[in-house]
Amino acid sequence: MKKNTFLPPLGEKKKVIISHLREKNYRSVIAEELLQGVQFLRDFMESPLPESRSYRFALSQEPASTLGVGGDYLKVERLDENHIVFISGDVAGQGLRGAIISGLLHNLLEHNLIPLLKKNPQEPHRLLEWLNRECRLLFRKGPPLFLACGIGVLNEKDPTLYYAAAGVPPLFIHHGSEVQSIESHGTVMGVLPRRHYSSSTLSLYPGDAILCCSDGFYPTGHSPVDILNHQFGEFMKSSMSELLDHTAIIQEIETLYPRQDRDDRSLLTLVVQ
Repeated sequence: MKKNTFLPPLGEKKKVIISHLREKNYRSVIAEELLQGVQFLRDFMESPLPESRSYRFALSQEPASTLGVGGDYLKVERLDENHIVFISGDVAGQGLRGAIISGLLHNLLEHNLIPLLKKNPQEPHRLLEWLNRECRLLFRKGPPLFLACGIGVLNEKDPTLYYAAAGVPPLFIHHGSEVQSIESHGTVMGVLPRRHYSSSTLSLYPGDAILCCSDGFYPTGHSPVDILNHQFGEFMKSSMSELLDHTAIIQEIETLYPRQDRDDRSLLTLVVQ
């Protein structure tokens, strides 16, 4: 197979870039191009939270990179008159590389996944299976892409959650005096060509709350999962009054689990009205 002759080999291009970086004028040009690319990615992926008659949302993202972009993907979007979807994704990599992959994921979701989900909002696991196949096709020419993703569909007419996840931290649901954790039902995507996932269905009631976070907030390496889930549950019980105040919530999480590494962090909380 013929290689693309329009682009020089990356090894040669690296030498040119490094040479240019040693010159002051070129440094400013490259910095400006980098900032323009970062701003494009931010504008491309940002969108306001949807208005809802049944749910109140709060969303925060903290990329680890000083560029302000990263590999976490978190989005809440209206599907139709009666359904809202939230999607939590985490791609391998941080900074600009992670952000570019997240941008490709965003494009897949906007133009393919969301329309497919509208047809069958009660089975988000089928969308994970589709996304796994598409990711393998999209990145077949490069190194394997590992993607963790959770998809939740909220019914507004009859408050219900349909949820499927692969490789992400548990979803925490506060109901009454108890907190339930919903684990991922499959491994990360992009590893095997065919993976099967499953969906969970939960009825929701006024006053219930949901917490969805990336592994930047959920320190899997610090404690056994059952202990970690119990600690998160107790934290959520004591924080119900300020669950939509992310400044306070993030401070409390950092008190419980001091931040020990630089990882992208994203957090979504919602309360049923």
